[in-house]
Amino acid sequence: MGNGIAKNIRYLVDCALEVIYWGDGRCIACGSEAGQDGALCASCRALVKKCTEPMHLSNNGLEVKCYSAAYYSKVVRELVLGLKYKSDYKSAEVLAALMAEVIATNSLEADYLTFVPISKSTEKKRGYNQSEVIAKMIRDRTGMNVKDTLLKESITKDQIGLGKKERWENIEGSFKLKKGIKVQRKKFILLDDVVTTGATAFWCAETLIKNGADSVVVLTAAKSGV
Repeated sequence: MGNGIAKNIRYLVDCALEVIYWGDGRCIACGSEAGQDGALCASCRALVKKCTEPMHLSNNGLEVKCYSAAYYSKVVRELVLGLKYKSDYKSAEVLAALMAEVIATNSLEADYLTFVPISKSTEKKRGYNQSEVIAKMIRDRTGMNVKDTLLKESITKDQIGLGKKERWENIEGSFKLKKGIKVQRKKFILLDDVVTTGATAFWCAETLIKNGADSVVVLTAAKSGV
């Protein structure tokens, strides 16, 4: 009975979001007539270059595998920025669909989906965590459960403009497990919007593993470079 109520509530929320965030039928990237998903035209969708090989994030003897759905090209950048700064849930749907495809193609399995946290001040200002939005949309596509596990506790500099070494040092020690959350002997897929050097994703994964998680695989919407 409880599951039925939860599904009904989720359905109502999804319907509300469709009303609130329904686009004008224009492509997010170029402004021309969009396709059936209401987000991208056929030409821009064809420009989305998918990533086929994972990258390996390593530090202090720990290695974490990181998959990405697509490269951070102009089109994908518009989707990410639309979600991150314009509350564009149509962009989120496109990114979630690409990421769900990676999960299926690579047969990724986990007990839970989880996501990279943002600071309380950023979430208060933005109103949401973009990676959590994506996680819930992937949940609806795959049936995998979402678990909110991590907290960003320290104030760091913005990663933009920092070199690779500076990015790793800047974010180290910033994450901790949320109070009362148990991750022992569980497998996780850790979600984020963009991976650049991999510092944020790695330290989040390390936090989960140090607290007893069996394994963590990272999955991002996009892969960028410094």
